[in-house]
Amino acid sequence: MKWYADAPAMRARQVVTDVVVVLWCLTSTRVAVATSSVLRQVQEPTERLRSAGDLLADGPGPVGDAGERLAAAGTKAHDAVGRASLVLGLVVAVVLMGWVAARWVPRRVHHAREAGAVLALHRDVDALALRAATTLPLHRLARLGPDPVARWRRGEPGAAAQLAALQCQEFGVHPPHDPGRPPGSTSG
Repeated sequence: MKWYADAPAMRARQVVTDVVVVLWCLTSTRVAVATSSVLRQVQEPTERLRSAGDLLADGPGPVGDAGERLAAAGTKAHDAVGRASLVLGLVVAVVLMGWVAARWVPRRVHHAREAGAVLALHRDVDALALRAATTLPLHRLARLGPDPVARWRRGEPGAAAQLAALQCQEFGVHPPHDPGRPPGSTSG
């Protein structure tokens, strides 16, 4: 696998995108922590409720019983708000980071895998030419002039190298050197 392109412009875009993704994740973490902190502020009144219940629990008879129930309710509310703030913070973090990761990770892995495969086949100019001829958009092939695939199939000098270079360019890999061999001949 090849994580970064050789081509400076593509490599720069990849690095900038990676930095933006890292910043997004850091910002998402801060937003999640802030969200959790805001919700934890609701715990303050539950603490007062528990404290008041504890004071009343020391009282006689029904007042003491009511105080114990009030303290228990305050404790239960305090714990529930604490759990809710943790869960909400985690949900915010997972949603924000998951959203960007679902888009970024597959693209980066695809590029790394394909660029690595292009490097592995670097000497097989015909394989790269075939891949370019069958997968690249027609407007990209048209940049090579009229009938680039037909020229390659006829064995015109340099036609395979042009197609291979276009395929390498797709993944930011330096193109192989081919002075122009007929298709079907063994590669380097």
